[in-house]
Amino acid sequence: MKKLIFTGVSILIALALVTCDLQTPATQDNGGGGLGITDVVYSQDGKSLTLYLDGGVPASEARAINRDIAQFYHNLFEVVFVYGTGPTAVVARANWRYGESAAIRGVYRAGNGVSYNRVRVPGSATEGGAVLFVGRDSDKALLAIGKISHVDDEVVNLTLDGGGDPIADLPITVNTRSVTFALSALDIGVATLGTATDPDIPQYDLDTSSFLTAAKQDEVGGSGAGSEPVYTMIDAEYTDIRRASVNGNPFPLYYFPRGVASIAANYTIDNVTEDFDDNYKAGVMVASTGRVDRKPPIISVGGVTKRVLDSLVNKSTTITLGNNTGANVVFANPVEFTFSTSAVPEGSKGLFSFWFKVPVYAITTAAAPEGDSSITWNIQPGLGVEYLDDGTEIGANILIGVAMSDVDDLIIYTTGP
Repeated sequence: MKKLIFTGVSILIALALVTCDLQTPATQDNGGGGLGITDVVYSQDGKSLTLYLDGGVPASEARAINRDIAQFYHNLFEVVFVYGTGPTAVVARANWRYGESAAIRGVYRAGNGVSYNRVRVPGSATEGGAVLFVGRDSDKALLAIGKISHVDDEVVNLTLDGGGDPIADLPITVNTRSVTFALSALDIGVATLGTATDPDIPQYDLDTSSFLTAAKQDEVGGSGAGSEPVYTMIDAEYTDIRRASVNGNPFPLYYFPRGVASIAANYTIDNVTEDFDDNYKAGVMVASTGRVDRKPPIISVGGVTKRVLDSLVNKSTTITLGNNTGANVVFANPVEFTFSTSAVPEGSKGLFSFWFKVPVYAITTAAAPEGDSSITWNIQPGLGVEYLDDGTEIGANILIGVAMSDVDDLIIYTTGP
């Protein structure tokens, strides 16, 4: 199990389709000072959200965002329907936040209706595609992706693109009143501590790591400068990982040797249903070139920020993003990187952390005549972009060590208030 940066695992969200302009029902106080939205009801467990068309629901049943829901990091939603391709494509889009009314207008469903079961850009003038993005409003971090699971409570084909026994498509027609999206949370993070044969020397389980490298590859040649070694074979077998203790807190330390021209690494985005590439990725489009940010390692201890001593920080290693450098193309998974330690001086060693993000959008940025503007989301390895990822918390920075000692338990000291 990797780090779930979205805590709702299988959320069902029912979206009511609107064929005409609706008057947004007024918000009401439920009597306890909480906000009740008469056209939206959130389930107590946070696993469903239902939009009502016909006058909303009684105020006594309209729920505030309860404590459990408030604990979730997600608070921003965007749904997109696209019918057809090119300049004649019909786009319907809505985005909303908790506490706001949500209604989707302009979904094309003429004739015998349209199947929107595919999470991808339509491949023909008579094909539909739809997707639901869920994330955090403050930084637009993408935390989960949804695909249509029900039309008017009837199950549609959930394995359309991923194989299995297909169920007949259910088109959305002029008589359709609701559409339900099943949501799959992103499930990513660095390696977590596994069960060690020696309890005094706990080991990290690389099967749980989204980040893998070629740091242990014993190979010389390739396109390196001169005779410098080039490491290209990314695999758990070639990923060198140590256990570091930062102020008594364990963190996985990914180790790189000094003096290597090119060390390949990548970060795989996956979801809890383990079908991100098959059933979701085709609806995730790159908005602009991704970004890599290297910084001194920072942790949060009891709410107090602690930084690794500057004398321990490696400042010579370079990182280059290898893909997701264009725009308006399908997100490339895994995200690829090249590390170079050629400039690290002889006898020098040190630590740094890095974080990345890839700006993406849902299927299309084309205008929706009756809907909202497109949102640019970010695929990133966590929410705490300042802090180290220990495999279980929301930190997003990955701890890297260059030419560190071979001890299994490296003690790292920090400074801070």
